[in-house]
Amino acid sequence: MLKGALLPCACVKCGVAVAGPGIRKTYYWAPTSFFRFIPFPGSLIAVIIALVIRKKMTVEIPLCPAHRRRRAVGIILTGLFGGGGLSAIGLGLTWAISTNGADADNAPVVIGTGIGLLLIGVLCFVFAGRLLSPKQIDADQATFTGAGARFLQLLPTSPNLKL
Repeated sequence: MLKGALLPCACVKCGVAVAGPGIRKTYYWAPTSFFRFIPFPGSLIAVIIALVIRKKMTVEIPLCPAHRRRRAVGIILTGLFGGGGLSAIGLGLTWAISTNGADADNAPVVIGTGIGLLLIGVLCFVFAGRLLSPKQIDADQATFTGAGARFLQLLPTSPNLKL
């Protein structure tokens, strides 16, 4: 889609007609090809370069009430599981440190449970909270994945449009 383009008034996931404003979301994208030339891609230099060269696009995404609710539940579950996971990890570490190893037999179980809860929170976000995913963004246009087939049928056809 071109920057500034308006999407059809239909749910981006199922294609059902939608009235009212959509969800305004800003997407960021950086080309991953430059990471090949950096010796340590996880380094601070790579992060700074990615922040400098990244492109952004703000999109208003229409959602039907059912998908809006599903997204809200996913975000709430992400917060609950993520917060519970971090709390359990902190509790387990505190327990293990404060007892100096004595009576800390269950600390690894609590920490493992916390890691599991944290992973469940991430999965809730990935499957329910995410609307679209940017594949590429440049100065004029962007390409996204994640839209439903019925929504894609509503888009105008163009010789330059690849679905």
